[in-house]
Amino acid sequence: MSEVIPSASSPAPSSPAAAAPAPASSLIAASTAPVAPSSPGSSSPGAAAATAQPSAFSIYAEGGLHPDLAKLVAGDEFKGARSVLQKYAKAEDPNKALMLGLSNLNYLASQKGLEPLPADAPDAVKTEFEQKLRKITGAPEKPEDYGFKRPEGVPENMFSEEYANEVSKILHKHSASPQLAKDLLAFDATFGQQKLESTKQGVVQAARAELSRVYGNKLDSALMDAERGIDIASGLTNIPADSLRQSATNNPMMIQLLAAIKTATAEDTRADGQPAGSSRSYIEQADAIMTDPSNPYHGDWKSGDTARQGRASAERQRLIKLHLATGR
Repeated sequence: MSEVIPSASSPAPSSPAAAAPAPASSLIAASTAPVAPSSPGSSSPGAAAATAQPSAFSIYAEGGLHPDLAKLVAGDEFKGARSVLQKYAKAEDPNKALMLGLSNLNYLASQKGLEPLPADAPDAVKTEFEQKLRKITGAPEKPEDYGFKRPEGVPENMFSEEYANEVSKILHKHSASPQLAKDLLAFDATFGQQKLESTKQGVVQAARAELSRVYGNKLDSALMDAERGIDIASGLTNIPADSLRQSATNNPMMIQLLAAIKTATAEDTRADGQPAGSSRSYIEQADAIMTDPSNPYHGDWKSGDTARQGRASAERQRLIKLHLATGR
């Protein structure tokens, strides 16, 4: 290929009509050399000036780097740059080849580094990007392959498999690594447990503060009455004592109600409606169902009818529970 920019060492023109000598450095776009005077037979001065146009820019010359550029990148620190530039020196159009090569290298570098895609990237490009990202992070092919299980130390009631499955779908969508998914789920469960415990402590403190306001220094006695009231209420209603206790836990209003039931049953009336001073205890009334013809349930007990006997038996069990709860 002919040299686009003449070398600075080229011989000077031999005649006045020849072109002006090249500037000292061909990397300077505009020539500052004086225009040679035109001969008497030449064209007008304007036409002569038009021949002194700036030389075209070129990185290459004679199948290699342009001498000026070669000097510029001669140091060891430019070894890599020289290698890239010389790669395209023998191309048909080395300047164009270099520009295209640099563009391709930039694309490959961005692919290797997985730079974020633009929002309008084609779906095929997004799919390829996600596949490469999953290879890097080790994300599984399917959300369920994360294999979420209840973290050690987390109670069953604090772990939701349904919730974990939904979270795994989100993590998979963003190509999260299995370790990230595991750590996130463990943190979520632990944080939830700690938050619940903190909330419980707040409820306990609030309940004790309210009951202290109501009972003052008799709070402990009132709590004991409420415990006895649970057994009495269970005997009167057939509601399991555990259910009543669960409803009353940290519930100031329920505790006051149960304490009042115990007090009213012990001091005012018996559970069956008889005066508190009645001579018959609960256990005696239970026995009377089987032995005392005047007892309203005695007839049912002796009837031989399954349904009637069942009613008499239920009443007897209720009285026995009251006896056990109150000691009477």
